[in-house]
Amino acid sequence: MWSRSDLRIFVGAVGILSAADTGARAADPAAAAVVPPAPSRLGQIPPECRFDAEKPSDDQRRLNELDFAVRALDDDADPAPVLKQLAALLERPCFRPLADIAPLPSFGSLRAFTRWWFAGGESWISSALEWRDDRVVVLPPDARKVLALDGNAKHPLAPLLCRLRDPHCGHETAGWLERADTLLPVAQEKSARGFASISGHSEKPAPAPAPCDPPSTEGTPDARYLAWRACVEKQRPLRQFMLPLGPFRAPVDGWLVLSGRRGHYQFSDELAAYDLATGAALRARRQGDLGIGRALDAAEVARRRTGQRPVTTDRGRVAVDALREAALTLLLWPEAQRDVAFTRTAVKVPMSVDLRAQTAGPVPTRPPSVEYSSSGDTSFAWTWVGTDGRARASGTFLTSSGLGRSRGYPGWLMSLAEATFERGCPPAKPPRAALGRAAPLAGVSPIDAAPEELDTTELALGNALVKAVDSPCRPDR
Repeated sequence: MWSRSDLRIFVGAVGILSAADTGARAADPAAAAVVPPAPSRLGQIPPECRFDAEKPSDDQRRLNELDFAVRALDDDADPAPVLKQLAALLERPCFRPLADIAPLPSFGSLRAFTRWWFAGGESWISSALEWRDDRVVVLPPDARKVLALDGNAKHPLAPLLCRLRDPHCGHETAGWLERADTLLPVAQEKSARGFASISGHSEKPAPAPAPCDPPSTEGTPDARYLAWRACVEKQRPLRQFMLPLGPFRAPVDGWLVLSGRRGHYQFSDELAAYDLATGAALRARRQGDLGIGRALDAAEVARRRTGQRPVTTDRGRVAVDALREAALTLLLWPEAQRDVAFTRTAVKVPMSVDLRAQTAGPVPTRPPSVEYSSSGDTSFAWTWVGTDGRARASGTFLTSSGLGRSRGYPGWLMSLAEATFERGCPPAKPPRAALGRAAPLAGVSPIDAAPEELDTTELALGNALVKAVDSPCRPDR
Protein backbone atom coordinates (compact mmCIF):
# COMPACT_ATOMS: atom_id res chain seq x y z
CA MET A 1 0.00 0.00 0.00
CA TRP A 2 1.40 3.34 -1.01
CA SER A 3 1.19 6.36 1.24
CA ARG A 4 0.00 9.72 -0.06
CA SER A 5 3.60 10.94 0.06
CA ASP A 6 4.68 7.97 -2.11
CA LEU A 7 1.90 8.76 -4.57
CA ARG A 8 2.98 12.39 -4.74
CA ILE A 9 6.54 11.39 -5.61
CA PHE A 10 5.25 8.90 -8.21
CA VAL A 11 2.98 11.51 -9.74
CA GLY A 12 5.89 13.96 -9.87
CA ALA A 13 8.03 11.39 -11.65
CA VAL A 14 5.29 10.74 -14.20
CA GLY A 15 4.94 14.49 -14.71
CA ILE A 16 8.66 14.86 -15.42
CA LEU A 17 8.82 11.82 -17.71
CA SER A 18 5.86 13.10 -19.73
CA ALA A 19 7.38 16.52 -20.37
CA ALA A 20 7.43 15.82 -24.11
CA ASP A 21 3.67 15.27 -24.11
CA THR A 22 2.97 18.47 -22.22
CA GLY A 23 5.36 20.58 -24.28
CA ALA A 24 2.81 21.07 -27.03
CA ARG A 25 0.19 22.15 -24.52
CA ALA A 26 2.60 24.66 -22.93
CA ALA A 27 3.27 26.14 -26.35
CA ASP A 28 -0.43 26.87 -26.76
CA PRO A 29 -1.21 30.16 -24.93
CA ALA A 30 -4.81 29.17 -24.41
CA ALA A 31 -3.90 25.79 -22.97
CA ALA A 32 -1.12 27.23 -20.79
CA ALA A 33 -3.31 29.93 -19.24
CA VAL A 34 -3.90 29.51 -15.53
CA VAL A 35 -7.55 29.29 -14.64
CA PRO A 36 -7.96 30.75 -11.13
CA PRO A 37 -9.81 28.41 -8.79
CA ALA A 38 -12.84 29.51 -6.85
CA PRO A 39 -12.02 31.89 -3.97
CA SER A 40 -10.71 29.90 -0.98
CA ARG A 41 -10.79 30.65 2.72
CA LEU A 42 -8.27 29.70 5.38
CA GLY A 43 -8.60 26.01 6.22
CA GLN A 44 -10.59 25.18 3.09
CA ILE A 45 -9.39 24.02 -0.29
CA PRO A 46 -11.12 24.43 -3.66
CA PRO A 47 -11.81 21.24 -5.65
CA GLU A 48 -9.44 22.44 -8.38
CA CYS A 49 -6.52 22.39 -5.91
CA ARG A 50 -7.09 19.12 -4.07
CA PHE A 51 -4.57 16.31 -4.33
CA ASP A 52 -5.54 13.70 -6.90
CA ALA A 53 -3.24 10.73 -7.47
CA GLU A 54 -5.11 9.59 -10.60
CA LYS A 55 -5.51 12.97 -12.31
CA PRO A 56 -2.75 15.21 -10.95
CA SER A 57 -3.24 18.89 -11.50
CA ASP A 58 -0.66 21.18 -13.03
CA ASP A 59 0.13 22.55 -9.54
CA GLN A 60 0.74 19.03 -8.24
CA ARG A 61 3.24 18.45 -11.03
CA ARG A 62 4.94 21.77 -10.37
CA LEU A 63 5.29 21.01 -6.67
CA ASN A 64 6.74 17.57 -7.33
CA GLU A 65 9.16 18.93 -9.90
CA LEU A 66 10.33 21.44 -7.29
CA ASP A 67 10.75 18.67 -4.70
CA PHE A 68 12.84 16.60 -7.12
CA ALA A 69 14.95 19.68 -7.91
CA VAL A 70 15.61 20.30 -4.21
CA ARG A 71 16.59 16.68 -3.61
CA ALA A 72 19.00 16.79 -6.56
CA LEU A 73 20.90 19.85 -5.32
CA ASP A 74 24.63 19.45 -4.66
CA ASP A 75 26.10 21.01 -1.52
CA ASP A 76 27.81 23.76 -3.54
CA ALA A 77 24.92 24.43 -5.92
CA ASP A 78 23.54 27.89 -6.56
CA PRO A 79 20.18 28.03 -4.73
CA ALA A 80 18.86 30.96 -6.80
CA PRO A 81 17.12 28.88 -9.53
CA VAL A 82 15.29 26.69 -7.02
CA LEU A 83 14.28 29.67 -4.88
CA LYS A 84 12.98 31.41 -8.00
CA GLN A 85 11.00 28.28 -8.84
CA LEU A 86 9.58 28.24 -5.29
CA ALA A 87 8.60 31.92 -5.45
CA ALA A 88 6.79 31.34 -8.74
CA LEU A 89 4.96 28.35 -7.28
CA LEU A 90 3.71 30.38 -4.30
CA GLU A 91 2.24 32.93 -6.72
CA ARG A 92 0.00 30.25 -8.19
CA PRO A 93 -3.66 30.61 -7.14
CA CYS A 94 -3.75 27.32 -5.24
CA PHE A 95 -0.74 28.30 -3.11
CA ARG A 96 -1.51 31.97 -2.49
CA PRO A 97 -3.51 31.26 0.71
CA LEU A 98 -0.27 30.04 2.34
CA ALA A 99 0.83 33.67 2.65
CA ASP A 100 -2.08 34.17 5.05
CA ILE A 101 -0.78 31.38 7.29
CA ALA A 102 2.90 32.35 7.46
CA PRO A 103 5.36 34.34 5.35
CA LEU A 104 8.05 32.56 3.40
CA PRO A 105 11.24 33.04 5.44
CA SER A 106 14.45 34.35 3.95
CA PHE A 107 17.31 31.88 3.62
CA GLY A 108 20.92 32.82 4.20
CA SER A 109 22.32 29.82 2.35
CA LEU A 110 21.46 26.70 0.40
CA ARG A 111 21.97 24.67 3.56
CA ALA A 112 19.46 26.83 5.45
CA PHE A 113 16.91 26.32 2.67
CA THR A 114 17.32 22.55 2.36
CA ARG A 115 17.14 22.07 6.12
CA TRP A 116 13.96 24.14 6.19
CA TRP A 117 12.53 22.18 3.27
CA PHE A 118 13.12 18.75 4.83
CA ALA A 119 12.18 19.88 8.37
CA GLY A 120 8.67 20.74 7.21
CA GLY A 121 8.82 23.50 4.63
CA GLU A 122 7.77 21.12 1.87
CA SER A 123 4.95 19.83 4.09
CA TRP A 124 3.72 23.41 4.62
CA ILE A 125 3.61 24.05 0.86
CA SER A 126 1.95 20.73 0.03
CA SER A 127 -0.68 21.44 2.70
CA ALA A 128 -2.24 23.83 0.18
CA LEU A 129 -3.22 20.71 -1.76
CA GLU A 130 -3.48 17.99 0.87
CA TRP A 131 -4.29 19.17 4.40
CA ARG A 132 -6.69 22.01 4.69
CA ASP A 133 -9.89 20.21 3.69
CA ASP A 134 -9.91 18.85 7.28
CA ARG A 135 -9.68 22.31 8.89
CA VAL A 136 -6.01 21.56 9.54
CA VAL A 137 -3.43 24.30 9.04
CA VAL A 138 0.30 23.59 8.77
CA LEU A 139 2.75 26.11 10.20
CA PRO A 140 6.24 25.98 8.64
CA PRO A 141 9.49 25.66 10.60
CA ASP A 142 11.79 28.63 11.10
CA ALA A 143 14.74 29.15 8.80
CA ARG A 144 18.08 28.62 10.51
CA LYS A 145 20.42 31.53 11.01
CA VAL A 146 23.50 31.52 8.78
CA LEU A 147 26.92 32.94 9.58
CA ALA A 148 29.20 33.02 6.55
CA LEU A 149 32.21 35.00 5.39
CA ASP A 150 30.12 36.56 2.62
CA GLY A 151 29.30 40.04 3.89
CA ASN A 152 31.12 39.44 7.19
CA ALA A 153 34.76 40.10 6.31
CA LYS A 154 35.14 42.37 9.36
CA HIS A 155 33.32 40.08 11.79
CA PRO A 156 35.42 39.13 14.87
CA LEU A 157 35.04 35.49 13.85
CA ALA A 158 35.99 36.07 10.20
CA PRO A 159 39.06 33.75 10.43
CA LEU A 160 36.64 30.89 11.17
CA LEU A 161 33.97 31.68 8.57
CA CYS A 162 33.60 30.05 5.17
CA ARG A 163 32.33 31.30 1.84
CA LEU A 164 28.82 30.06 1.14
CA ARG A 165 29.77 28.05 -1.92
CA ASP A 166 33.22 26.83 -0.86
CA PRO A 167 32.91 23.01 -0.86
CA HIS A 168 36.29 22.48 0.80
CA CYS A 169 35.89 24.71 3.87
CA GLY A 170 34.94 23.54 7.33
CA HIS A 171 34.79 19.77 6.96
CA GLU A 172 36.77 19.31 10.17
CA THR A 173 34.00 20.84 12.32
CA ALA A 174 30.95 19.17 10.72
CA GLY A 175 30.76 16.50 13.42
CA TRP A 176 30.98 19.08 16.21
CA LEU A 177 28.05 21.03 14.80
CA GLU A 178 25.97 17.88 14.36
CA ARG A 179 26.72 16.99 17.98
CA ALA A 180 25.43 20.39 19.08
CA ASP A 181 22.24 19.96 17.04
CA THR A 182 21.73 16.55 18.65
CA LEU A 183 22.60 17.35 22.27
CA LEU A 184 21.15 20.83 22.74
CA PRO A 185 17.58 19.44 22.68
CA VAL A 186 18.68 16.82 25.24
CA ALA A 187 20.03 19.60 27.44
CA GLN A 188 16.79 21.51 27.09
CA GLU A 189 14.76 18.48 28.15
CA LYS A 190 17.04 17.82 31.13
CA SER A 191 16.74 21.47 32.09
CA ALA A 192 12.94 21.21 32.13
CA ARG A 193 13.08 18.03 34.23
CA GLY A 194 15.56 19.63 36.61
CA PHE A 195 13.32 22.62 37.14
CA ALA A 196 10.35 20.33 37.80
CA SER A 197 12.44 18.44 40.36
CA ILE A 198 13.56 21.47 42.37
CA SER A 199 10.05 22.93 42.27
CA GLY A 200 8.53 19.76 43.69
CA HIS A 201 6.59 18.71 40.59
CA SER A 202 8.84 15.99 39.20
CA GLU A 203 6.31 13.20 39.86
CA LYS A 204 3.35 15.05 38.35
CA PRO A 205 2.60 14.81 34.63
CA ALA A 206 2.91 18.03 32.73
CA PRO A 207 -0.47 19.72 32.45
CA ALA A 208 -2.02 19.70 29.02
CA PRO A 209 -1.93 23.11 27.37
CA ALA A 210 -5.18 24.99 27.31
CA PRO A 211 -6.97 24.63 23.97
CA CYS A 212 -6.51 27.50 21.54
CA ASP A 213 -10.21 28.20 21.04
CA PRO A 214 -11.17 31.86 21.43
CA PRO A 215 -14.92 32.45 22.12
CA SER A 216 -16.77 33.01 18.85
CA THR A 217 -18.68 35.92 20.36
CA GLU A 218 -15.61 37.99 21.28
CA GLY A 219 -14.02 40.51 18.93
CA THR A 220 -13.86 40.60 15.18
CA PRO A 221 -12.96 37.59 13.03
CA ASP A 222 -9.50 39.08 12.48
CA ALA A 223 -9.02 39.54 16.25
CA ARG A 224 -10.08 35.93 16.95
CA TYR A 225 -7.71 34.69 14.26
CA LEU A 226 -4.79 36.62 15.76
CA ALA A 227 -5.67 35.40 19.27
CA TRP A 228 -5.75 31.83 18.02
CA ARG A 229 -2.45 32.17 16.17
CA ALA A 230 -0.75 33.78 19.19
CA CYS A 231 -1.93 30.88 21.34
CA VAL A 232 -0.69 28.33 18.79
CA GLU A 233 2.71 30.04 18.56
CA LYS A 234 3.03 29.92 22.34
CA GLN A 235 2.46 26.16 22.36
CA ARG A 236 4.76 25.24 19.46
CA PRO A 237 7.73 23.03 20.33
CA LEU A 238 10.81 25.24 20.28
CA ARG A 239 14.57 24.82 20.60
CA GLN A 240 15.90 27.36 23.08
CA PHE A 241 19.35 27.52 21.48
CA MET A 242 20.62 26.49 18.05
CA LEU A 243 24.06 27.35 16.73
CA PRO A 244 24.14 29.18 13.40
CA LEU A 245 24.70 27.20 10.23
CA GLY A 246 28.16 27.36 8.75
CA PRO A 247 30.28 25.57 7.86
CA PHE A 248 33.09 26.87 10.08
CA ARG A 249 36.82 26.38 10.28
CA ALA A 250 38.30 25.03 13.49
CA PRO A 251 40.06 27.62 15.69
CA VAL A 252 43.67 26.47 15.37
CA ASP A 253 45.68 29.41 16.66
CA GLY A 254 45.73 31.84 19.53
CA TRP A 255 44.98 31.30 23.20
CA LEU A 256 41.71 30.76 25.03
CA VAL A 257 41.99 32.60 28.35
CA LEU A 258 39.40 31.77 31.04
CA SER A 259 38.67 33.33 34.41
CA GLY A 260 35.84 32.82 36.85
CA ARG A 261 34.35 30.59 39.51
CA ARG A 262 33.41 26.93 39.26
CA GLY A 263 31.00 25.51 41.82
CA HIS A 264 28.83 27.04 44.51
CA TYR A 265 29.07 25.91 48.15
CA GLN A 266 32.50 24.41 47.51
CA PHE A 267 34.08 26.30 44.67
CA SER A 268 37.25 26.98 42.77
CA ASP A 269 38.29 30.42 41.52
CA GLU A 270 40.39 29.92 38.40
CA LEU A 271 42.54 31.58 35.78
CA ALA A 272 43.67 29.46 32.84
CA ALA A 273 45.22 29.76 29.38
CA TYR A 274 44.88 27.11 26.66
CA ASP A 275 46.79 27.08 23.35
CA LEU A 276 44.52 26.23 20.43
CA ALA A 277 47.51 25.21 18.30
CA THR A 278 49.08 22.63 20.62
CA GLY A 279 46.73 22.06 23.56
CA ALA A 280 49.21 23.59 26.02
CA ALA A 281 47.47 24.33 29.32
CA LEU A 282 48.45 26.52 32.27
CA ARG A 283 46.05 26.90 35.19
CA ALA A 284 45.94 28.63 38.55
CA ARG A 285 43.27 27.72 41.11
CA ARG A 286 42.19 28.64 44.60
CA GLN A 287 39.71 26.41 46.36
CA GLY A 288 37.04 27.96 48.55
CA ASP A 289 34.03 27.21 50.71
CA LEU A 290 31.00 29.37 51.42
CA GLY A 291 30.87 27.99 54.93
CA ILE A 292 27.51 26.26 54.62
CA GLY A 293 28.84 23.35 56.65
CA ARG A 294 29.85 23.74 60.28
CA ALA A 295 33.36 25.15 60.73
CA LEU A 296 35.78 23.77 63.28
CA ASP A 297 36.69 27.19 64.66
CA ALA A 298 36.60 30.92 63.93
CA ALA A 299 39.88 30.75 62.03
CA GLU A 300 38.38 28.30 59.55
CA VAL A 301 35.42 30.59 59.00
CA ALA A 302 37.79 33.43 58.08
CA ARG A 303 39.91 31.17 55.93
CA ARG A 304 36.88 29.99 53.98
CA ARG A 305 35.56 33.42 53.11
CA THR A 306 38.57 35.68 52.75
CA GLY A 307 40.62 33.71 50.24
CA GLN A 308 43.45 32.67 52.58
CA ARG A 309 43.72 29.24 51.02
CA PRO A 310 46.83 28.73 48.83
CA VAL A 311 46.81 29.08 45.06
CA THR A 312 47.85 25.95 43.15
CA THR A 313 49.12 25.87 39.56
CA ASP A 314 49.16 23.15 36.91
CA ARG A 315 51.08 22.92 33.67
CA GLY A 316 50.56 20.40 30.91
CA ARG A 317 48.32 19.88 27.93
CA VAL A 318 44.78 18.88 26.95
CA ALA A 319 43.45 17.03 23.90
CA VAL A 320 43.58 19.67 21.19
CA ASP A 321 40.50 18.48 19.26
CA ALA A 322 38.33 18.55 22.39
CA LEU A 323 39.69 22.01 23.19
CA ARG A 324 38.95 23.30 19.68
CA GLU A 325 35.39 21.95 19.72
CA ALA A 326 34.73 23.67 23.04
CA ALA A 327 36.37 26.87 21.80
CA LEU A 328 34.34 26.93 18.57
CA THR A 329 31.12 26.49 20.55
CA LEU A 330 32.10 29.30 22.92
CA LEU A 331 32.90 31.58 20.00
CA LEU A 332 29.61 30.83 18.22
CA TRP A 333 27.43 30.96 21.34
CA PRO A 334 26.79 34.73 21.23
CA GLU A 335 25.48 34.14 17.67
CA ALA A 336 23.13 31.32 18.72
CA GLN A 337 19.55 31.47 17.49
CA ARG A 338 16.93 31.57 20.26
CA ASP A 339 13.49 29.93 20.42
CA VAL A 340 13.52 28.15 17.07
CA ALA A 341 10.52 26.28 15.64
CA PHE A 342 12.58 23.41 14.26
CA THR A 343 9.80 21.45 12.55
CA ARG A 344 6.43 22.03 11.01
CA THR A 345 3.34 22.06 13.22
CA ALA A 346 -0.11 20.87 12.10
CA VAL A 347 -2.99 22.36 14.08
CA LYS A 348 -6.74 22.02 13.89
CA VAL A 349 -8.59 25.27 13.30
CA PRO A 350 -11.34 25.56 15.95
CA MET A 351 -14.92 26.27 14.91
CA SER A 352 -14.77 29.61 16.72
CA VAL A 353 -12.18 30.86 14.21
CA ASP A 354 -13.67 31.90 10.91
CA LEU A 355 -12.07 30.03 8.04
CA ARG A 356 -10.92 33.15 6.32
CA ALA A 357 -7.61 34.64 5.25
CA GLN A 358 -5.88 37.14 7.50
CA THR A 359 -5.74 40.05 5.08
CA ALA A 360 -4.21 42.72 7.29
CA GLY A 361 -2.89 43.38 10.75
CA PRO A 362 0.15 42.41 12.78
CA VAL A 363 1.97 39.13 12.33
CA PRO A 364 1.48 36.85 15.36
CA THR A 365 4.53 36.95 17.64
CA ARG A 366 6.12 34.19 19.67
CA PRO A 367 6.78 34.77 23.38
CA PRO A 368 10.38 34.17 24.52
CA SER A 369 11.25 31.03 26.44
CA VAL A 370 12.03 31.19 30.15
CA GLU A 371 15.32 30.01 31.68
CA TYR A 372 15.55 29.69 35.44
CA SER A 373 18.60 30.86 37.37
CA SER A 374 19.76 31.22 40.96
CA SER A 375 22.59 32.61 43.06
CA GLY A 376 24.24 29.23 42.60
CA ASP A 377 24.90 29.95 38.93
CA THR A 378 28.59 30.67 38.47
CA SER A 379 30.32 31.43 35.20
CA PHE A 380 33.60 31.92 33.42
CA ALA A 381 34.60 34.80 31.19
CA TRP A 382 36.53 33.79 28.08
CA THR A 383 38.76 35.73 25.72
CA TRP A 384 40.16 34.51 22.42
CA VAL A 385 43.61 36.09 22.21
CA GLY A 386 45.63 36.03 19.01
CA THR A 387 49.28 35.11 18.83
CA ASP A 388 49.98 38.86 18.75
CA GLY A 389 48.42 39.24 22.18
CA ARG A 390 45.35 41.10 20.90
CA ALA A 391 41.86 40.07 21.94
CA ARG A 392 39.78 38.79 19.02
CA ALA A 393 36.50 37.96 20.76
CA SER A 394 35.14 37.49 24.29
CA GLY A 395 32.10 36.26 26.18
CA THR A 396 30.91 34.22 29.15
CA PHE A 397 29.56 30.73 29.82
CA LEU A 398 28.02 28.84 32.72
CA THR A 399 30.46 26.54 34.49
CA SER A 400 27.99 23.66 34.54
CA SER A 401 29.74 20.31 34.33
CA GLY A 402 26.70 18.49 32.96
CA LEU A 403 23.97 18.71 30.35
CA GLY A 404 21.52 20.09 32.90
CA ARG A 405 21.02 23.38 31.08
CA SER A 406 20.82 24.15 27.38
CA ARG A 407 22.81 27.32 27.99
CA GLY A 408 25.33 25.24 29.94
CA TYR A 409 26.33 23.29 26.84
CA PRO A 410 29.53 25.28 26.12
CA GLY A 411 30.67 24.83 29.73
CA TRP A 412 29.97 21.12 29.52
CA LEU A 413 32.17 20.83 26.43
CA MET A 414 34.90 22.81 28.17
CA SER A 415 34.79 20.46 31.15
CA LEU A 416 35.25 17.50 28.77
CA ALA A 417 38.33 19.14 27.29
CA GLU A 418 39.72 19.89 30.77
CA ALA A 419 39.17 16.26 31.77
CA THR A 420 41.85 15.26 29.24
CA PHE A 421 44.51 17.31 31.09
CA GLU A 422 47.90 15.62 31.44
CA ARG A 423 50.47 17.20 33.73
CA GLY A 424 53.87 17.92 32.22
CA CYS A 425 55.81 20.60 30.42
CA PRO A 426 53.42 22.49 28.11
CA PRO A 427 54.51 22.54 24.45
CA ALA A 428 53.97 26.32 24.26
CA LYS A 429 53.85 29.36 26.51
CA PRO A 430 51.27 32.14 26.27
CA PRO A 431 52.55 35.61 25.44
CA ARG A 432 52.58 37.82 28.51
CA ALA A 433 50.03 40.09 26.82
CA ALA A 434 47.57 37.17 26.61
CA LEU A 435 47.46 36.80 30.39
CA GLY A 436 46.71 40.46 30.69
CA ARG A 437 43.62 39.94 28.53
CA ALA A 438 41.85 37.89 31.19
CA ALA A 439 38.53 39.42 32.24
CA PRO A 440 38.15 40.52 35.88
CA LEU A 441 37.17 37.68 38.14
CA ALA A 442 33.38 37.72 38.20
CA GLY A 443 30.49 35.37 37.49
CA VAL A 444 29.64 35.17 41.20
CA SER A 445 26.52 36.35 42.99
CA PRO A 446 27.19 39.30 45.34
CA ILE A 447 25.49 37.18 48.00
CA ASP A 448 28.43 34.79 47.88
CA ALA A 449 31.46 37.05 47.45
CA ALA A 450 32.30 40.67 48.15
CA PRO A 451 34.18 42.60 45.43
CA GLU A 452 37.28 42.93 47.60
CA GLU A 453 37.44 39.14 48.02
CA LEU A 454 37.34 38.66 44.27
CA ASP A 455 39.95 41.39 43.72
CA THR A 456 42.31 39.72 46.18
CA THR A 457 41.87 36.32 44.57
CA GLU A 458 42.22 37.72 41.05
CA LEU A 459 45.59 39.27 41.91
CA ALA A 460 46.80 36.05 43.54
CA LEU A 461 45.77 33.93 40.56
CA GLY A 462 47.40 36.30 38.08
CA ASN A 463 50.70 36.38 39.94
CA ALA A 464 50.74 32.59 40.29
CA LEU A 465 50.07 32.01 36.59
CA VAL A 466 52.76 34.48 35.48
CA LYS A 467 55.22 32.72 37.78
CA ALA A 468 54.25 29.34 36.30
CA VAL A 469 54.83 30.68 32.78
CA ASP A 470 58.21 32.21 33.61
CA SER A 471 59.65 29.39 35.74
CA PRO A 472 61.58 26.56 34.10
CA CYS A 473 59.77 23.26 33.67
CA ARG A 474 61.17 19.83 34.45
CA PRO A 475 59.31 16.88 32.88
CA ASP A 476 59.73 14.78 36.02
CA ARG A 477 58.11 17.41 38.29
